[in-house]
Amino acid sequence: MASKQDFGFFGHIETKFDSDTGFNKRLRHQYPLKSYLHKQAKREHPFNFLYWDEIYDTVLMNVDAGVQDRFVVTLNNENLAGELSSVSAAVNEKSATVEQLSMQFIDPVWGKYPREFFYYKYQQYCGVNIPMMFAIDDHETGKTVFKLSEITSDNCDDKTVIPYTF
Repeated sequence: MASKQDFGFFGHIETKFDSDTGFNKRLRHQYPLKSYLHKQAKREHPFNFLYWDEIYDTVLMNVDAGVQDRFVVTLNNENLAGELSSVSAAVNEKSATVEQLSMQFIDPVWGKYPREFFYYKYQQYCGVNIPMMFAIDDHETGKTVFKLSEITSDNCDDKTVIPYTF
């Protein structure tokens, strides 16, 4: 997996990882992804909800009668409970799409701080609902909105890329 966020003059954030290792370049520092940082990189990927079964060993669903058309899923990895917090996911009951993820992020320089992901404008691609727009909100970069301009997959016969009209 790889992702790159380009902030022009201010720098970029780049993350690359595979099943065993990886690295992260965040604005002015770089560090290897080992142990809990490697697991965190998997859960921090904007589309981590596509492979929850590989990241978490505990998935609990809570239905809150006070919240309309939404239920909450709590995700945890018991092996990393002392290092990584659980993740709370708000899921749209009708579309079964993730609307929001909330978690604690650990940065080797900044320490722990809350981070939230918000997902919008889902579109079908290769039989999977993909959010064409998402936002990440934390104290390092503030609230940043991302719009996907292209989606491709080596594992899908559908090679057409359908840009979303905003």
